[in-house]
Amino acid sequence: MLFQSNILDTFSRELIFIMDIKGNIKEISPNFDVLLGYCRECHIGKNIRSLMINTDIDFTPRESINLILKNKDEKTLFYDGWLNQFYHNGEELLILSAINITNYLSKGEKSDRNEIRNLKEQLERLSYYDSLTGLYNRNFIEYEMDKLNLLEDVPLGMIICDLDNLKVINDTFGHSEGDYLLQQAAGIIKEPLGENMTSGRIGGDEFIVLLKNVTRDKVREIYERISLGVIKHNKTAPRIAVEISIGYSYTESSLGATKELFKAADEQMYIEKKERHRRHHKEIISKVI
Repeated sequence: MLFQSNILDTFSRELIFIMDIKGNIKEISPNFDVLLGYCRECHIGKNIRSLMINTDIDFTPRESINLILKNKDEKTLFYDGWLNQFYHNGEELLILSAINITNYLSKGEKSDRNEIRNLKEQLERLSYYDSLTGLYNRNFIEYEMDKLNLLEDVPLGMIICDLDNLKVINDTFGHSEGDYLLQQAAGIIKEPLGENMTSGRIGGDEFIVLLKNVTRDKVREIYERISLGVIKHNKTAPRIAVEISIGYSYTESSLGATKELFKAADEQMYIEKKERHRRHHKEIISKVI
């Protein structure tokens, strides 16, 4: 598998192909079956032109590429996206990412570039942002991690944050209070971030920060600033205190490393969580005694 994470679940609007320079398909995003109606596995190894109406298309890497595809029901679909080049195990490959713009075209004719650009921005916001916190969602983060794993060779830091006791808050005070807590946590995590730093919500109570082109010391600094941000926030006497367990990891080269990097940060986060629970339990026992 060239995709290191399960990027783009079956409900995502963005279709991704990885192929050789002749257009032979190596990998397809999991939403292929839903978007086009075909068997995904059956098309691995086939040429992408078998899905296309404009078969004379030039596969030169570029920021904008127009595709006219046909789905299983022979319906014509218009896609707009980008095409990039990368190397994997010494082989020159292409990654094609595109969004369906069919419903936004008039009588099958292409809209002007500004309309398509605006559409893509709208779809990206719907596909890539968490509506509750305003941070990027899991789809976007996994997409970014796959690009870092395959296309970008940069120093990379990763910070994993887990909001403690969310289930207890939801069960005790209701989900509206839990949602409020998630929003407060998102603000604390995002506040110290700068250029080349991306924050996202990747689970019910789990957040992540990707830090590109930074040093290990900088990752540690952001980790500490988030921790201090929690303390500062709780001193303002909020309705319910925010408690966040945090872990981080770092690598000099992101290529092929994102999966292990995530695992290392996640493991450190759980160590901190266990230590916090241990201290809390000890405090309760000391008060009883």
